[in-house]
Amino acid sequence: MNDMLLVYPSEDMAQDAVDFKNEFLLHDEKTIYGSNRLDMDKYTCAEWLTLVNGLNESPVDLEKGFSHTLFAIRGDGQPIGIVNIRHPLTGRFENAGHIGYSVRPTERRKGYATTLLRRTLLYAKKLGLTEVLLVCKKDNEASQKTILRNGGTLRRVFTNNEAAYEEYQIVL
Repeated sequence: MNDMLLVYPSEDMAQDAVDFKNEFLLHDEKTIYGSNRLDMDKYTCAEWLTLVNGLNESPVDLEKGFSHTLFAIRGDGQPIGIVNIRHPLTGRFENAGHIGYSVRPTERRKGYATTLLRRTLLYAKKLGLTEVLLVCKKDNEASQKTILRNGGTLRRVFTNNEAAYEEYQIVL
C-alpha cells in the first residue's frame, strides 16, 4: 500500500474510469462516493473527465472554493479508489464533509481506504486546509474505522433525508 499514488484523472485513463464505474454497478452500488458525478448516467466518461479536470485546474483559493477529484492508483497502475476534496462546505456539500472517497468493491477489506484517506489528508494540508470534516452513514462501520484510524473525532450525529449520519473532524 506504500506504492499508492493520488493522480488527477486524464484522458488516457478513460477506459479505467469506465471500468471503475462499471465495477460499482456490477455490485449493485449506484453511488460512488468521492467520484464527483462519475456515477451519474447523464455524463459520458469524456464529459466527466472534462468536468473534473476543469475543476482540478482551477486555482486553489480557499475564499472562493475548490474541488479536486483524484484516482488512487496502485503500483501496477490499477485505479483502486477515488477521492474528492471540497472546500468550502456550502450548498450541496454542507452536510457532505470536505472529503468523500470510495474503494472499488473488489479491493475492499485490504487496508486501501485507510491509506487513501491518509494520503488525502496530506494532500488537503498542502492545499491549505487546517482541519477537515468527514461524514458517513451512522451504520457504516468500515468508514467509521477508517476515519478513526486517521485521527478522526466524532463531532456530531445528524439526520438528512431520514438517514442517520456521523460527522468526524480531523485536525491537520
